[in-house]
Amino acid sequence: MSTVSQVLIPIDFSEHSLIALEQAHSLAKLYNAEITLLHVIEKGNIFNGFLKKDTDDEGQKKEAIQKLKELGANITGKYGINTNTLVSKGKVHDKIVEAADEVNAKLIIMGILQPGKDTKAKYISTTVRKVVRGSTCPVLTIKGKQIREGCKNIVIPIDLTKESREKVEYAIELAKLTGATIHTISTLYTVDEDAAKRLVKHVKQVKKTIKAAGVNCTIEIISLVRGNETIESAIINYAHAMQADLLMIMSQSASEAKPFFVVSTAENIINDSDVPVMSILPEPRAVTTQ
Repeated sequence: MSTVSQVLIPIDFSEHSLIALEQAHSLAKLYNAEITLLHVIEKGNIFNGFLKKDTDDEGQKKEAIQKLKELGANITGKYGINTNTLVSKGKVHDKIVEAADEVNAKLIIMGILQPGKDTKAKYISTTVRKVVRGSTCPVLTIKGKQIREGCKNIVIPIDLTKESREKVEYAIELAKLTGATIHTISTLYTVDEDAAKRLVKHVKQVKKTIKAAGVNCTIEIISLVRGNETIESAIINYAHAMQADLLMIMSQSASEAKPFFVVSTAENIINDSDVPVMSILPEPRAVTTQ
């Protein structure tokens, strides 16, 4: 495998995974990276219907490699980006995370379906959630059939946590590469004036930091009424209003004991947003003892 930076694309040959692949070339160019195409053969996965079922594991592997090479050749021909192929067997989410570590991926890009009663959509949603919580590199999830070119507007939700500051650093890095404007949004359910003042002060400092890096920035603080609108819907609606090309959130690792509503909000944004979502795992925090 090349030592060049890699963007990992899990491919099951379905429409949503191929759309994710079409989106990958612009980011790969920005990061000066190659694209690694990964197919996972999972025993008993009834949705992996794009390979012949009457062949053994080795036969399916050969077929998958051939199909991946064809896709890779097409990407190289259209965009001049080098591609690599990987085929593995096991649980899809486990193998995606393992492959990302193996190739030292800069980013994972995954297609996603709208969750609902459809069993396939639920399966894919569960897989994406496990990858997001297990990956040590950012994960970009893409829904829908629209192919987005470029990145002019990035939306990032801001709160008072240290993890939120890490997200700002990622957003600045990407905005510098793309020339994008960063739009920050903060939400408040409380009427606590002290909390509101702290948030306003923090958001203004975030804007100052972004501006100092030479990146355009806007700020928005929205007061919510419980029962009328959820945090995730407010964030997604704001992303639409800003014509966002990317929504950037912090994720939680599977080992973190985060409050349920924190995990739920992040996962609901991934599931519900038709704007591509980049999930970033916070840096590990040192555990201190008294």
